Amino acid sequence: MHINAIFRWARSHRTYLSARSNVASSTSARYPFVIFPQLHLHWNPNQSKDRRSDIPDIGLGRFTDTGAISLQGGAEQQAAIEIMRDLPPTSSIVEHHSFRTVIANACIQAADQVKAAVKNGTVPRNTTIKWIIASRPYFIIHAIEPFTRDEFTTRGDKPNPRGDAVISPECKVYMPVPGMPYLIGTEAAAYDASESK
Repeated sequence: MHINAIFRWARSHRTYLSARSNVASSTSARYPFVIFPQLHLHWNPNQSKDRRSDIPDIGLGRFTDTGAISLQGGAEQQAAIEIMRDLPPTSSIVEHHSFRTVIANACIQAADQVKAAVKNGTVPRNTTIKWIIASRPYFIIHAIEPFTRDEFTTRGDKPNPRGDAVISPECKVYMPVPGMPYLIGTEAAAYDASESK
């Protein structure tokens, strides 16, 4: 994961916390945000026999004054694909079928992660939250809107040991990239992405 890009994005979207509890004061009193790597979010936190979970590569948030986690963003990183070998411009890669597929799969995973976060009380139910969706070294800032009742109860298909979501071949053709892609190390990635609303 390109951590410097995440730090820049987090600084531009930070929310400061006035912490009162001992748990929060040791972290949030000094920092505007906390990085939660591989945060384990149960899909059904109130059902002990349901072992399903979703794990963002990185969660960005803070501790509340009770010590609970409040997520304000996150990141889902996918492996690079062959078309990225020569670092083509974003204007050409965004139309490539394999890039659209890997971003679409990551967006499904990110949506599941946010749903699990809502169920675990780390994200309010009716809040739009931003997730970094990356297939290194390209990324988008994906705004995940509040879910309908039906969306909230469904989960992506994850038929593999890593728990990565996949979409059917029929759907891949119709999956647009939900946002402008950026290339790490470019001026657009450094400035335009941080201004993303």
